[in-house]
Amino acid sequence: MMIFQNIKDFVSDLDKKQLYQLTAGLVGGVIVCAGLIIFWHNSAMGSLQNKLVQVNKTRKDAQVLIDDYKRVTKQQEDVKDLISKDASFKIRDFFNLTIKDLNLTANLGRVDVPEPPQDLGNGYNEIKLTASFTGLNMKDVCDLLENIERERRVFIKILSMTKDGQLLDVTLEIATLQLAKSS
Repeated sequence: MMIFQNIKDFVSDLDKKQLYQLTAGLVGGVIVCAGLIIFWHNSAMGSLQNKLVQVNKTRKDAQVLIDDYKRVTKQQEDVKDLISKDASFKIRDFFNLTIKDLNLTANLGRVDVPEPPQDLGNGYNEIKLTASFTGLNMKDVCDLLENIERERRVFIKILSMTKDGQLLDVTLEIATLQLAKSS
């Protein structure tokens, strides 16, 4: 209580001008302190909002990665199921049957199936078949590509066409996957 008495005595000893100066100084000090507190608060809130935006961006990126992982895992399971359904699938037999069905045997040039299959390092081997054709029209090429694409186990890697008059010379590389044999 002594402190309050000392303050009361100090204020009552001041003249009017000194009282106004003291009051203005105290009000100014309070305003400056309040301004500093508000500035610090807003600065902290801005920093937190920036961090929140960054966390949300990171969360969205992580969700995209998780979705991609799920999609790739599903595709891997689909490929494994597809391959395991017909373990004896031979790309050369499939190709020969397709060529025969489309009556393209006369247009077929060289066919090459390199040995050994390429190890992809992910539990699968890739078996390629390269074939060249001469004298095909556009309908023949479209029918050939459509028949190859219809077989889910086979995919087209390279297609090269050159025009020879009204007809096309085509070089085609197709491939399939098989489960790698464990050593």
